[in-house]
Amino acid sequence: MGRRLTFLFALAAGVAVGNLYWAQPLLGFIAGDLHVTTATAGWLVTATQLGYAVGVLLLVPLGDVLDRRRFVPIMLLTSAAALLLCALAPSIGVLLLALGVLGVTTISGQILTPLAGDLAGDAQRGRIVGVVGSGTLTGILASRTISGLVADAAGWRTIFALAAVLAVLLAIVLHRAIPPLAPRTRMPYAQLIASVGAVVVRDRAVRWTLVLGATGFAAFSLFWTALTFLLSSPPFRYPVAVIGLFGLAGLAGVLSGLRGGRLHDRGWSLPATGAAWILALTAFVVAAFAVRSVVLLIIVIVMLDVALQTQALLNRATVRPLPRGPEPAQHRAGHRQLRRRRHRLRRRDRALVRGRLDRGHHRGNGALLLRAHRVGAGTSWSTRDPRCPAGERNSGGAADWPCPLNIAGAPPGTRTPNPRIKSPLLCQLS
Repeated sequence: MGRRLTFLFALAAGVAVGNLYWAQPLLGFIAGDLHVTTATAGWLVTATQLGYAVGVLLLVPLGDVLDRRRFVPIMLLTSAAALLLCALAPSIGVLLLALGVLGVTTISGQILTPLAGDLAGDAQRGRIVGVVGSGTLTGILASRTISGLVADAAGWRTIFALAAVLAVLLAIVLHRAIPPLAPRTRMPYAQLIASVGAVVVRDRAVRWTLVLGATGFAAFSLFWTALTFLLSSPPFRYPVAVIGLFGLAGLAGVLSGLRGGRLHDRGWSLPATGAAWILALTAFVVAAFAVRSVVLLIIVIVMLDVALQTQALLNRATVRPLPRGPEPAQHRAGHRQLRRRRHRLRRRDRALVRGRLDRGHHRGNGALLLRAHRVGAGTSWSTRDPRCPAGERNSGGAADWPCPLNIAGAPPGTRTPNPRIKSPLLCQLS
């Protein structure tokens, strides 16, 4: 994936996700223009985020079964129509409806990020996903600044009209730039949506990713919404143009996103994610003392954006290697057999460490004769298992161990011997 296409993806993802935040620094301005309370205007952000959640749940999975070269421009054009409706909204009710539709259709960034990972090589995937993810954060933060400046100069409706024009232009450019790609799979829509739940149930990594992503997104949205009302009320009373400028302080998170991609490529995703969450919690503690200090507020913005951008990028990069689509029934059966086998092997290993496993001591599904001896830093095994076909009995050492781990129905690639341990019984089964 070339640099120009990477930059285009980052730009398009930033513009697309920026649609969710045009209204955020303008809540007080919109409330005064439409003659509603600030509490009512706060529902504009809620409607946009709820619509976005629906779009991520119901539309993003279509990226696996549709041609993304067409799907992404269609979503951008639909967003342009919703933006135009926002610009023309005569009342708060119409604006709420338009922003809800805008949230549903603002999913191009969530499709472009995995698409960039698909087009990138394995050695560059973390870096390229980091660049596109940084473009997303830039759009989130710059949208607040641009929105405040434009609204202060030409009114809040103008920013929605300009965003609609930009979405149309990007739809045209992306349709020409994205290479033709065949859909990953073909299945009915109901089965596709059900497969999302199946992946969540099957893969623990996905469940953790969802929890961390939802928590980070909620913390980010709540902080910036509350910050808008804080800066527009005493003792600050800043105009919308100044409130928007605070988004520039969060651009430090863009650099952290680029660095986070490299951390993933080096295998440091887990410790980096933990450090990011510690930094985020520290930022909220500092925020409790920053209600009257602009300097502390800027420090909190930088800390929070660096932390949440890093963890979001690592989340996306971590999910990339997971298998896609529904799991066949024979694969599920294979996984169950692997889990049972792993449990038995762990019991054998524990018994060996305690010195209770002697020749002929263990009784399993068949008589398994074991002879263990130390070889270097690992353990070499001589085994004979009656269940193995002739010619597939391992003679010891760290050589291939085909029979006991070759379970019928298991998907390809499920045997992953640990190279640090010379023992077929101490394998990591996935």
